[in-house]
Amino acid sequence: PKIPAILKADESPRAVVLHAGDNDTTQRQTETLKRDFRSLIETVRSTTPAATIIVSGPLPTYRRGHERLFRADGLHPSRVGAELLSDNISRTLRSL
Repeated sequence: PKIPAILKADESPRAVVLHAGDNDTTQRQTETLKRDFRSLIETVRSTTPAATIIVSGPLPTYRRGHERLFRADGLHPSRVGAELLSDNISRTLRSL
């Protein structure tokens, strides 16, 4: 419901990034998440058919050696983790 409002008809983005956070994968069953993402992709495609759709997955799950990528809750990215994610998305967008 929010996608058409975000992707206004008078704008033509070259790319749209859809990101699944770690909380999306832990709170939902895999099949539900896949169904929701399919629906989201279809909505974006119908709203902006010329845009490249990039699906971004969550950071690696919290485990020893990746502490610096996460806040103390072990779920949300730290500043370093958010910068890494942002850099990866930016690099992908520049490669289009």
